[in-house]
Amino acid sequence: MVQSSHHALQTVFLQGSPRSGTTWMAKIIDSDPTVLYRHEPDSINVRPDIPFVPTLAEADQNLQVVRDYINELGRERASKSAGSQPMFDKDFRGPGAEMCRKLIVLALKSGERLPTIGDVFTRLQIPDFIPANSTGTSTLFIKSVSSLCRTLLFSSASPELKFIHIMRNPCAYVASTIRGKKLGLLSDDAYIETLAAMPEAQQYGLDMEALTAMSRVEQLAARWMLQNSKVIDEMKGAANYRQVIYEELCNDPNSVVASLFEFLGLSMSQQTHDFIASSSAANGGETRYFDLTRNSAAAASSWRRELTEHQIERVKSVVASSPAGQLYFSE
Repeated sequence: MVQSSHHALQTVFLQGSPRSGTTWMAKIIDSDPTVLYRHEPDSINVRPDIPFVPTLAEADQNLQVVRDYINELGRERASKSAGSQPMFDKDFRGPGAEMCRKLIVLALKSGERLPTIGDVFTRLQIPDFIPANSTGTSTLFIKSVSSLCRTLLFSSASPELKFIHIMRNPCAYVASTIRGKKLGLLSDDAYIETLAAMPEAQQYGLDMEALTAMSRVEQLAARWMLQNSKVIDEMKGAANYRQVIYEELCNDPNSVVASLFEFLGLSMSQQTHDFIASSSAANGGETRYFDLTRNSAAAASSWRRELTEHQIERVKSVVASSPAGQLYFSE
């Protein structure tokens, strides 16, 4: 078996802020047996020459560089990108190749935990095991929480790409980020220097002085607002762009996924139905910070137990007038 070219595949990006349900949504799509999945390859292949928050003017510059970078992301096969759990059976791999690949992933992830030499294993590439003449794969699917603000830039460079933009209630984003910081699993940095430099920030009077004077809750709300509203404004009406509201996904995952799969030209397999059922019907809320198994309804509203009424009002006051905020706080 040899690696097949990815150029003939439909390429789809799932974009979203951290803690917005991106990993669950990604694994639902990865459960399709024709999808080839890459998990956050832009966190491995980081290109500082491609701005994380490009302006409209920058969206028309160096498009060939951006196209080349997108192709590089599709070829990233380190264990973080190509070995994320759970792994699903694929139509383009036979049972023997599936077993071999799973053993390779297990070996690499075990090696990554070894002292002093673990970094060597993180850089090793996992084979896709796609035969050269395979017709069993249709979609190269890339999930990112780093390139949300690059959506228009990527779309301008490669208009054939499709984009899914998932958003979660800003209160939930703030609460989950703060909780991750308390657990030592996540930074709660709002990156206010980057936010203040965004042209969009000026629309809301959010210069460096104003952002610095905000509480951490307000800064995180501002980050959510500016990044998500930028994408909404720039991709409004684009045929290759779809929004997914996390709370709607939690409340009715089968209907939301069916509509999304229609946009992607995919058919919902039994494997996808089974994963939705098993991952959304656990008892209680989210049991572990990065857990994919949840009680969907409880997960969608858990922020109400974590934020005070004052904090919720502060989030609302920051985001309510923005395109992203109006999805949740419309009058």
